[in-house]
Amino acid sequence: MRSKKLRKTFLAGLCVSLGNPKVIAFYCGFLPGFMDLQHLTATDALIVVSAIITTVLAVLLAYAWLGDRSRAAIRSPKIWKIATRCAGSVLIGFGVAVATK
Repeated sequence: MRSKKLRKTFLAGLCVSLGNPKVIAFYCGFLPGFMDLQHLTATDALIVVSAIITTVLAVLLAYAWLGDRSRAAIRSPKIWKIATRCAGSVLIGFGVAVATK
């Protein structure tokens, strides 16, 4: 049961990631600068698609790993106190910068 749920979750995440319009727009704007799309063979396309999927998957897995590792930090009152003070300091600093302009 758990493996079926994990597979379903993974496929849903993959579909969302690969269907992300920002990623699609990036590659549509990025690839023509480096490849002659008029003379692209099926092998070239397969290599490019494999590289893109591998890269996107690696980045998303890194995000998932960092999220899992930071779970304990997010639940720690000490970390929340530090984060709140840092955020408050940044906001005060920006407020002072805006007020002095």
